[in-house]
Amino acid sequence: MVVRMPDVPSVCLDSLRREPIPLCSDELDVALLWNAKAACTFAIKWLYWQEDLLGEAQAYASWPHQYRQYVYCQRPRYSECLGSIPQLGPRVIKVVRNPYDRAVGAYLSYANQAARRTRARHDLLAKAVVRRVRGRDHIPSPDETDPQHARLLRSIGRHLGRDVGNGGLFTFREFVGFLETLDIATADMHLRSQVHACERSGALDGLSLVRIEEAERAIPRLEDALGLRPADLARLRRSRHHSERSEGGSFVGGSPFGDTLGSPVPASRWFYDDALVQAVGRIYREDVERYGYEPLP
Repeated sequence: MVVRMPDVPSVCLDSLRREPIPLCSDELDVALLWNAKAACTFAIKWLYWQEDLLGEAQAYASWPHQYRQYVYCQRPRYSECLGSIPQLGPRVIKVVRNPYDRAVGAYLSYANQAARRTRARHDLLAKAVVRRVRGRDHIPSPDETDPQHARLLRSIGRHLGRDVGNGGLFTFREFVGFLETLDIATADMHLRSQVHACERSGALDGLSLVRIEEAERAIPRLEDALGLRPADLARLRRSRHHSERSEGGSFVGGSPFGDTLGSPVPASRWFYDDALVQAVGRIYREDVERYGYEPLP
């Protein structure tokens, strides 16, 4: 049984056991707090590598979250490790992303799902049968639509008053309008504010914050300070699920996007006009203020 420290609010300890569940390493005496759509795949692969688990994780499944949920977080006494996180001080590592960029990343992810939902759903059902035969459930990769994504697409459709999915697309402006209807602190974790309940409660004041835009400088300094091995960050960043971004362009926030993997996509700043900058700034005000972000240049 985990002994709750009297100075750690229960809302903090309870939140550590809900998705996104942190990675907690007894071996390294570090913990990683991550957020969906905030370079989480890169961050999780980095910690796997630090623990010499990256090869095992990649052999288990191509999508690192499968290993995280079904192996890493199922280790003996893992709940106790989670309960110790508030005591780790600067050995708690938090990776965050510019909320303006993250909002576009979330939009493109759901736009991809909307464009190919029927095909992906058929693949998902077939693969789920295989996983159940092997004794575990299936966690979809970004190439598939899982029930959680499907529910959110239906919610977007209800907000817009039309069908979304199976090729029914929507614009970034419409997506931001949908975000404005949510309680962003408790929304789906792909859309939720990046500020953790433990941060709000003051239980993690000493954590080591990494803004992913500064990772090339920040992570080597962190590795040195915490006695960790220097990682090949460029190698860990490689993923077939990333969209190629093009710097040149013009405003596209009013145009619907679909399946963009493998095709150039305008840089995030081209999805914004003044009204959208103000709207996303209001929605993610807590992230903007706590982590010191500005609108995209």
